[in-house]
Amino acid sequence: MQRSRLVLVAAGLAGAVALWFAFTPGAAPGTVYSFAEVAEGPIVSAVSTSGTVQPAASVIVGSQLSGQISEVLVDFNSVVREGDVLARLDPKTYEARVRQNQALLAVARARVTEAEAQVRRAEVELEDARRDFRRREALRKGGNLSERDYDIARTRLDTADVGLDLARAQLVNARAAVLQQEATLNQAEIDLERTCIRAPITGVVIKREVEPGQTVAASLQAPTLFELVTNLTEMEVQARVDEADIGRVAVGQTARFSVDAFPGRTFQGRVTQIQKSPKEVQNVITYTVLVSAPNPDERLLPGLTAKLDIVVGEKERAVRVPAQALRFRPRAEDGVAARPSGAPAGGATGGAMGRLAETDPQVATVWTLGENGQPQPVRVRLGLGNADWAEVLDGPLKPGDRLIVRADRQGADQRPAGLRF
Repeated sequence: MQRSRLVLVAAGLAGAVALWFAFTPGAAPGTVYSFAEVAEGPIVSAVSTSGTVQPAASVIVGSQLSGQISEVLVDFNSVVREGDVLARLDPKTYEARVRQNQALLAVARARVTEAEAQVRRAEVELEDARRDFRRREALRKGGNLSERDYDIARTRLDTADVGLDLARAQLVNARAAVLQQEATLNQAEIDLERTCIRAPITGVVIKREVEPGQTVAASLQAPTLFELVTNLTEMEVQARVDEADIGRVAVGQTARFSVDAFPGRTFQGRVTQIQKSPKEVQNVITYTVLVSAPNPDERLLPGLTAKLDIVVGEKERAVRVPAQALRFRPRAEDGVAARPSGAPAGGATGGAMGRLAETDPQVATVWTLGENGQPQPVRVRLGLGNADWAEVLDGPLKPGDRLIVRADRQGADQRPAGLRF
């Protein structure tokens, strides 16, 4: 009797469990859902990228002359003023050129003096020829001079006139030679002055690439000797933005970035320029975006790699859904509802399915657990979004509604059901 009673009790319990699974609404047998709630709070949409910290204004200092560096007067981090000497080239060759051109200029000036004397001599000869011609012309009128003597006097006068013109032309040429030689001397003096390599701006030396005794060759282009920055309190980040995101970036947007040198610290900046010249690296098109970066404590250093978030949209209060809920898709065996039926948990309704067109790229589908225990689709229109949240612009959801983010199958197969990452 006792054994029979135990058998009956066990059979009754088994039947009760079977009836509970048969008549209790819920998920498909063996499916356990995880939920996340719709919340209200701030949301920030940003374009994430990387870039390099650079001085806002820098100048490369080179040499216009070739020669040997005889002296270097500054080092890294030296503070210099505009006009200060940074280095010197050996000036001996250029000093010799100056002396040579000074001598040539003196010769040219002497030739001017000689040409001026020739002009005065030609003037005297012309005046003498005129007087002689007038006397002979008077004699000819009186019949006391032959035609041959008259012609000789006339030819002498014309020759003296031409001689004066020639002397004057030689004087002009001599004076032009002086101007030419003065210009050559001036160029030689400029070259001599350029053996002193001076700072073009007031700032700080951040790069030095020359040592005393080094030979500088400036035949094709000026070699880089130093790099100066006006100051390190104003920096900029040269960010590389992918072509898929460049349309969301605009001048004036706020940017936040961090560098590995100062973990846990966030720096602020603002987009100042979007360069329209594309760059292709391994078939990826990027555009350079310049972001201002105030650096009052001079902690940021040139060359640091920055992890950058350019804020393209921000709201202090928004109804938002977890991004994981947007990635969830139920399996067919989980008993998915073909269309909304009833009100989902939390009071959300599926009536938005008809209002929000599936062709709208901003419309997405999330899933709640319906009254019948089956996953129920809810269509919403999204606004700002990031890796964690998406803003709800239109739809039946409200703060506190629960959305399915995960479905686990009980038993041997423990893989998530329908998760798509």
